[in-house]
Amino acid sequence: MCVIWSHFAWRASGDVSGYHVGMAKGFPGASRALNERRAAVVEKWLAAYGRSRLRLPKPLDLRELQPTADLVAVALAAALSEPDCRPGAHSLREAEKRFAFVGGAMGQNGASAFEVTALCLALRDVLQEEALGDDERRALGELFDWLGAVATEGYVVSRGDALRIRHREVLENGTPVVMITPDLPAALLLGDPDGVFGRLLLATVRVGAPAVVLDVAGVTDPASPVLVEALMRFCEQGRVAGRILVSVSGLRDEHEPLWQRTLAPVFDVSFEERFEDACERALSRSGLKVGPSSEP
Repeated sequence: MCVIWSHFAWRASGDVSGYHVGMAKGFPGASRALNERRAAVVEKWLAAYGRSRLRLPKPLDLRELQPTADLVAVALAAALSEPDCRPGAHSLREAEKRFAFVGGAMGQNGASAFEVTALCLALRDVLQEEALGDDERRALGELFDWLGAVATEGYVVSRGDALRIRHREVLENGTPVVMITPDLPAALLLGDPDGVFGRLLLATVRVGAPAVVLDVAGVTDPASPVLVEALMRFCEQGRVAGRILVSVSGLRDEHEPLWQRTLAPVFDVSFEERFEDACERALSRSGLKVGPSSEP
């Protein structure tokens, strides 16, 4: 799980004046507990999390959290043993990454922000019980304000990524690949498509189509790297490369050179303003012509 650490770079300086004085003295009680009795601390932490009133009332198997909690405890034990342990310091970096990962993993698994907060506060409370005085106890409180924020940031990033992935999947699954005629497939691209080209390839190969139609009028950004890369992968498919006409409709003039450079080395390409014109151009590849019916 990646967190943008540069947003907090100012915290990495040697100045800890913004924090409780106990932070400059280290965390001897908490570090000793984590280094000498780590398994017991983790067990107590998870039990406290299970009892937390911040958690949503739903079934919980603490055994599923055990491996992740162990990794957090190992990283935090090493960090708290260092004399310069503070938010943004190099000594805390690995622990910060673990907290961000925990938040992100919980977000991907459908947990709420309340549960992320409950997990962080449960560990804070357990370690504060091990503190050797009020200074260490208060410094731990401020340190966990930071670590809780890092975990929440990981949660937010994870949830945002999940929503974007889900949105893309919905668009790709909802993007129609239709057969205009029994041997003319057409893809009506929407949003920022990618995987739809696999379905278009399958339809093209299945019927031995001499041409395909790509309508891009609904595409958010025809020059997006994701779409251009998908086009290039389509061009690399030996089963269609150099064998078909790609008739494109709805592409704005400013994007035509990019698509021309991408498609033209491999395919015959035509650019049409309207979808109907693109279909007519593609049908002409099979010797067919669109016109009014001659039937009465």
